[in-house]
Amino acid sequence: MKEFRIRSFAWFDTIIIIILATVVVAAFPFLSSIQPGKVVVYKDNSIIAEYPVTEGRLFEIEGADGPVKIKIENSSVQVVSSSCAHQVCVNHGRISRPNSQIICVPNHILITIKPAVTSQQDFDAIAR
Repeated sequence: MKEFRIRSFAWFDTIIIIILATVVVAAFPFLSSIQPGKVVVYKDNSIIAEYPVTEGRLFEIEGADGPVKIKIENSSVQVVSSSCAHQVCVNHGRISRPNSQIICVPNHILITIKPAVTSQQDFDAIAR
């Protein structure tokens, strides 16, 4: 039977670990600076509603299976009630981070929070 031995770190292993740790630490301020901007509601890949995430409101969307009631409050969004059988979208709870989503599959509804675009952010391209 062959003996298993752990190889010790070489100098380049240490350098690679330091570089990776530096990149991860440097990314935290950038990721935390992204602020939520607006709530976008899609039905069958078409935008049917857009509202600022900072304005509280309660509204209803007609889904494929029936009504879906959505609530925007305290810079977050949640599905309050839905006509679907399993209520997965209702049980999902609130979302408040940019690019997070709530999906109601039976009603063909997708709710997402888009980030606020400031003048400092420039996009080279957007792929869909």
